[in-house]
Amino acid sequence: MDLSKFRLSKEDIDEARRHLFYQPFKISDDVQSGVAYDWAYGKGIFQADKRLVDPETWAAFDHLNEQLRITYDYWLRSIAKSYGDMSAALVVDTACAEGYFLYGLLGHGAGRCIGYDISDRMAGAIGFLNRVTERHVEFRNIPYDMRQHKISGAPLADIVISSAIMVHLSDPTFYLEFLGSITQKVLFLYSAFEESDEFRITHEFPRMHHDNDAKFPLCFSGRTTISTGLLKFALADLGFNQVIELPPIVSLPIEGHRAFIAIK
Repeated sequence: MDLSKFRLSKEDIDEARRHLFYQPFKISDDVQSGVAYDWAYGKGIFQADKRLVDPETWAAFDHLNEQLRITYDYWLRSIAKSYGDMSAALVVDTACAEGYFLYGLLGHGAGRCIGYDISDRMAGAIGFLNRVTERHVEFRNIPYDMRQHKISGAPLADIVISSAIMVHLSDPTFYLEFLGSITQKVLFLYSAFEESDEFRITHEFPRMHHDNDAKFPLCFSGRTTISTGLLKFALADLGFNQVIELPPIVSLPIEGHRAFIAIK
């Protein structure tokens, strides 16, 4: 999302730099945030200022961020097209981060958007973005609970977004059941998948994210991969009658992740 079109003041840009790190926001011509550079190089750099980094780092950060923005915006157009008139639609994002998908769908005409996330830092990010974009996303600092297999209080929603969360969960079958239970029409799912007709789940890298003290079996947050055979069986059993894979339109520096839209 290009925030420069909102004519941010210096104070706004400073505030954006305090809040935006994970999703691919162009804050100004000189400042961007986003995870794509870290995916590629693993340097822990999630924000770059053209005036403060070397030209090579800026060029790579700018290029990778643009690729991720192109991908996100393509996904958003695909979600909007699969649903149709969204003016009365309720959208829920189960791990919204700074709300990129929700602001994008508001731009496509969504009626109401609610974002859930494990990090309370996102409240500041979404408060800032609500102000400068003059769009309203509701934020709830409630994570998916792997013992209860749900997000407490999450409503039924016309459109449900699940981007890059199942890959960090220990209970993907229960999580898919939860997604199916709250989705009224369209589910967007981006995660790690392996191409196989077998019903298979692979866990790697325990205790990598958010859970240094987590005990088995809820400790597999590094990378959870499920087979496409298991995914398609689960979605069919959960009442989805159409599953569409969104092929990549540009290259992203993260392997094994794929995007699907499932429709009831």
